[in-house]
Amino acid sequence: MVKSNETSSKSPRTDYQKALDNIKKTKNLECGKLSSKWSQSDEGGQKITCPTCNHSLSPRQRNVKRTIITSIGEVTYSRHYYKCRKCGHAFYPQDERIKKDLGHGSMTQDITDLALDMALNDPYELASERFKFHHGIELSRSGFQRIVEEAGEKLTEKKTKNRNR
Repeated sequence: MVKSNETSSKSPRTDYQKALDNIKKTKNLECGKLSSKWSQSDEGGQKITCPTCNHSLSPRQRNVKRTIITSIGEVTYSRHYYKCRKCGHAFYPQDERIKKDLGHGSMTQDITDLALDMALNDPYELASERFKFHHGIELSRSGFQRIVEEAGEKLTEKKTKNRNR
């Protein structure tokens, strides 16, 4: 018979649950840090130039929220919307800065890669169900289809570039 450890009155299940709670708390803190880091401030210097015609612009709308799905959770940040009165070009400069870290739409590349893996191995409907079950992220059947199409387009572009060398 195994003697119980008198110094630890907690069960392994309690220890495990505590560890999960700590992971969740850490993820939430990190999502908050990213949100602060990615959000644009309202402090001076908001004038920029239009990338199309170099006309000076002020924000048309401030603090427009956007949510990005990451492997640590959802990160919501605010950014400013600009629309050039001269040429009509509309854009969110902060999205362009963050775009290099993103994969499909509003997901980071690591989440996009997970979705692509599931989409390549299962029908889109099943991939959608499994993705939600395993990662807690809802992505529609058509979302999986778009991810596969975008990956195919990128692969085609890469092959074309390599052939043209």
